[in-house]
Amino acid sequence: MKQLTLLPEPAFFPMMPPRHSDAELALNDLLEGDLTHPDWLRMHDKWRLASAVHKLKCLGWELTSILVQVNDRSRPIARYSLSKKAKQAVYAMRHQGECHV
Repeated sequence: MKQLTLLPEPAFFPMMPPRHSDAELALNDLLEGDLTHPDWLRMHDKWRLASAVHKLKCLGWELTSILVQVNDRSRPIARYSLSKKAKQAVYAMRHQGECHV
């Protein structure tokens, strides 16, 4: 059963991250699928995925994170994903030539 809401859903107006930034790199990677810190480190030799994700959230992007257990780690780590609505927004903004911050 779907829950009824009294308030409309908030508007979704994310901004593109600066070109060639870690945030833009993370956004591009998240378009391809879920992302963890070991993935980020392996693909780009970079250590600051959480920082890039935080910047994307500050720019209005809808990201989710869940804790997952990875075989070689004693504690769970975050796995980030981009909402379907956010992915559609990236494609639309790029098609329209949206400016970066």
